[in-house]
Amino acid sequence: MQQILPNLYTFSGLLVGRVYLIDDGGELTIIDAGLASAGQKILQQLAAANYQPSQVKRIIITHAHPDHIGSLKALAEATGAQVIASAEEAEVIEGRTLGKLPDPATLPAIYRMIPMKPSPFPPTPVGRIVQEGEVIDVFGGLRVVATPGHAPGQIALYQPEKKLIITGDTLMHMLGLRLPMVMATPDMPQAKQSIRKLCDMDIEIVLFGHGEPIMSGGREQIRAFARSRGIL
Repeated sequence: MQQILPNLYTFSGLLVGRVYLIDDGGELTIIDAGLASAGQKILQQLAAANYQPSQVKRIIITHAHPDHIGSLKALAEATGAQVIASAEEAEVIEGRTLGKLPDPATLPAIYRMIPMKPSPFPPTPVGRIVQEGEVIDVFGGLRVVATPGHAPGQIALYQPEKKLIITGDTLMHMLGLRLPMVMATPDMPQAKQSIRKLCDMDIEIVLFGHGEPIMSGGREQIRAFARSRGIL
């Protein structure tokens, strides 16, 4: 694991995507769960840091895409943690519906050539449903921010005192800031509205589902990106 801030870490060596860990005095919260292959690595890194699986009390899911819930069932069973998600994403996590993909007719021609269909996942019970404005009592209080578009019920997590936001895939930070993947975003206009929402927040530190953190000047960088894309 790599430390980002005191009591906030990211797991190392995962094939795709970021998974975060918060340590509140030995009570642990995992944010997102990575691909199916990530579960064993996450548990190994917890053990290497002298944590017990039972210390993981909750797993917060930003959205129910394969690279964010692939190892969720395995981690939930290994730890006994409560799973937390929005109502829309809980339907996918619990196997009541399949994840939504964009209408191929709305995609650029190059993406229409790539076959895409939603995949089912091993159903995992969601113990708590959260919505816009709700505060999860973790890390001094994480406020839920609804950021739909890339997924219908995607959420971000905002810590106002630290001016820190965990975005899920609202934005990516790979060779600069980027929009979420077109072929995995069912409503790109709505996704851009969610980016615009971040532009109005007091943000310094930005943690992404994909890419390196921004450790200062987050709002200014997001606003500059939004202007460059005609979002602002």
